[in-house]
Amino acid sequence: MGDHDWPERAISLELQHVTDGTAAPGLIAILDSAPGDLTRTSVLIALGGNLKDPRAVPSLAAHLSDPDRYARYDALDGLKNITKERPVRRHPSGGKEMSSRKYRAAKSGGSKSASLETGSKTRPLRLCSRPPPSPRVRKPPLLPTFTPRQRLANS
Repeated sequence: MGDHDWPERAISLELQHVTDGTAAPGLIAILDSAPGDLTRTSVLIALGGNLKDPRAVPSLAAHLSDPDRYARYDALDGLKNITKERPVRRHPSGGKEMSSRKYRAAKSGGSKSASLETGSKTRPLRLCSRPPPSPRVRKPPLLPTFTPRQRLANS
């Protein structure tokens, strides 16, 4: 990409340290025409981490499908910082919203927790994924040891 050579690399790295709120429109323009991954991630960090400007939300949302995984992460982190919302995932079959832990469990096909319905209350029921511990076997006491001199004295 075009931002890994000097001085472009140094300029790209400095973009993530911008804290002036009036620079947001310029950073959004740079983000939309960024030559490489380093520039995009630096601008995403500046917009979502330092400035937290609501005008950047459409640009950050557009980069959630960026080919670079670091840019996707920085876009998601920036949206979280600006909107103060936790990311919501939907069930893999397209159902209701769920937490990230439940999403991973549903996606893997197994759940490590269930709920137990008791009257009007629902309480979590933890399922143990480990086998129960085996009963302890008592070791026989150690036999006294004799030195060669003691053996001769005993015989």
